[in-house]
Amino acid sequence: MLKYIVMLNKFFNNISYYVAASLCVLYLEIVLMLRSGFEAGSYMFLGVLFCAFSFGAVICFLSSLFKNPKVNGWIFFALIELVTIFFLVEFFCNQTYNVFMDLKAISSGAGNVANEYMGIVLSVIKNGILTILLFEVPSIIILVLCIMKKMTMTRHLPESALLLVMAIIMFFSSSSAMTLKPFAKEQYTYNYMFSEAVKSFGLTHSTLLDIKYIKTGVPEPPLDTPDNTTIIDTDTTDRNQLDFAWDNVMDSTDDASVKRVLSYIQSQKGSNKNEYTGLFEGKNLVLLCVESMSKEMIIEDLYPLMYRMMTKGIVFEDYYVPFWGGSTTSGEMAVLTGLIPMYNTETIQMTIGHDNSYTLASMLSDQMGYWTAAYHNGNADYYNREVTHPGLGFSKFDANNSDMYYYLNYSVPPSDDEMLRYIADDIEDVKDPFYLYIMTYSGHGNYSFEWGQNQMGWKNHERLAGTYYYDDPILGGYISGSMELEIGLEEFVRRLEASGELDDTVFVITSDHYPYFLQEPLAWGGEDYTKYLYGYQYTNNFQRDHNALIIWSPCLEEDYDEPIVVSEPVTQIDILPTLLNLFGVEFDSRVYAGRDVFSDELGIAIWPSSSWVTSKGHYMISTGEFTPNEGVVIDDVESYVSKIQSIVTNKIFLSRIFVSGDLYSYLSPYIITEGNNISVELEKVADDDQLLEIVKTMAIKINNIKMTESD
Repeated sequence: MLKYIVMLNKFFNNISYYVAASLCVLYLEIVLMLRSGFEAGSYMFLGVLFCAFSFGAVICFLSSLFKNPKVNGWIFFALIELVTIFFLVEFFCNQTYNVFMDLKAISSGAGNVANEYMGIVLSVIKNGILTILLFEVPSIIILVLCIMKKMTMTRHLPESALLLVMAIIMFFSSSSAMTLKPFAKEQYTYNYMFSEAVKSFGLTHSTLLDIKYIKTGVPEPPLDTPDNTTIIDTDTTDRNQLDFAWDNVMDSTDDASVKRVLSYIQSQKGSNKNEYTGLFEGKNLVLLCVESMSKEMIIEDLYPLMYRMMTKGIVFEDYYVPFWGGSTTSGEMAVLTGLIPMYNTETIQMTIGHDNSYTLASMLSDQMGYWTAAYHNGNADYYNREVTHPGLGFSKFDANNSDMYYYLNYSVPPSDDEMLRYIADDIEDVKDPFYLYIMTYSGHGNYSFEWGQNQMGWKNHERLAGTYYYDDPILGGYISGSMELEIGLEEFVRRLEASGELDDTVFVITSDHYPYFLQEPLAWGGEDYTKYLYGYQYTNNFQRDHNALIIWSPCLEEDYDEPIVVSEPVTQIDILPTLLNLFGVEFDSRVYAGRDVFSDELGIAIWPSSSWVTSKGHYMISTGEFTPNEGVVIDDVESYVSKIQSIVTNKIFLSRIFVSGDLYSYLSPYIITEGNNISVELEKVADDDQLLEIVKTMAIKINNIKMTESD
């Protein structure tokens, strides 16, 4: 009898540890939720609760594998502390970069962060000591119990088996609870994105879900019918659409996901050519992606040139830079590909080795003989740019640890003015029309007037004299640091004017993301400075991510009495197809998630979470609610939301598979033009691979023959 009492006592003793482990995980989830400001309406607490008890069972099981009860107790502490450190890393990632990073992103980006932004990270950690202690409460209690030899867990096989059963039951219960609301089901499956998932499903469950999707892939959405609702009815038949040998395209792959997207593209209509098609044909292009630029930063007295460009060129009244997650590199991905970056920092890396002939650099180079180059005054290997950017079609990539190095005086952050002076020299002997892509740096945080913290803020401090910003080292440091770009642009424009190139040059300026370094409460000791910049405290991502898009050339001021105004919502992914149309490039609008803003396509600003904005209102995925704009009346709101949500889902799926499936590699060999239609027909009769290559070569030679009357 005594034997069974002892066994029962051990059993319930270990069960108490199971409850303790589960409560520890639940405690960490709640602290993360409260300290990170998750929206209550989107947080699936019941699912998080079940997942905590599932994870607690795993911790308890792993802590009961040894015969020595005290060793098991220390293992219990080690596991709880390991989980706590993971929560802290994610918390500080979110504080520093306003994004939760999946395991792959953390592992691949840790070295870059340590080298480039350690000062910012240390500042955040220093001001977050109390938060660290708050997260560490369970570990501290367990550590004390271990030292006092009160933590003892016995090995009991029946109980261990029960714990594993409990873990499985609780996990599947948590999965069911996570998708009780319709909008959560989309976010959990085909519109999944790790950072957004954490805010709804908790960190533990989202991490497990991420591991699952790495192995299985994200579930695919329903693509029931062709989505021609993106096109407003029009009689126009002249469209930005290429002809493909679709039978050959479909036969070129056995991948079901790729086939679905190819079939979807085939079912769509290309956007129409319009009065602005070819407006800039043959002109030079300078495209700048500006670190942390905001619309409010461009003050007329402080930024006269950029203000002129913003108000005298093409004026965008409703432009957004969605925070794609993964900081600068995701913003670059959206600008350079016209696709939604669904894999955070990894998205642009996934283009390496792919067919990227759909990009602006590739098309301007191949079709119109442009000289193309990309520049960045940061390190070439940061985000692997020395590989990704040439792969995206640029014939040259230059950074501060290559040829540009000798033009840059060492500073933190580096000078945009010095970089632009280098570029002006670099293009001096270029005879062809050029396309320059420039990723700036001077607007990067930490913001300060102190030389040792931000040399750009220190350098331009006196330019703020007499303004509200002069005595504010954070907001003023942001304005003065970013002003280095204005200074560089003024000299760059002067050089182009002196060489006679300015009238034939188009400037396009956008931001990589909103200035999130201004709203790091732990970096600035608890203050959010975006509200001072914006003039209000934003309450949603749409207010947060509003921004300025500049498309300007002197010809716009000369040829138009009033600025060209775009009133519909626009985002970064719309830049590429819009420029392709403006520069008269032959392209297929169906392969982009973005749109030509002058076309007949419906204007939708899309966030990677699948929230969206149209001219009629906005839909927030975290709450599943649509809010119409003031004065807008929609007869059937449910039907309207369903239609737009379907379009958004399709564009997200297109972006996901386009990148992961190297989609253009299946399309580009079968583009039909007057010069290659013979080769397509000949390919149909060539089954043998070697014979097919011979036929292709013959077809190219046949199509290139110059026929004369004597022939």
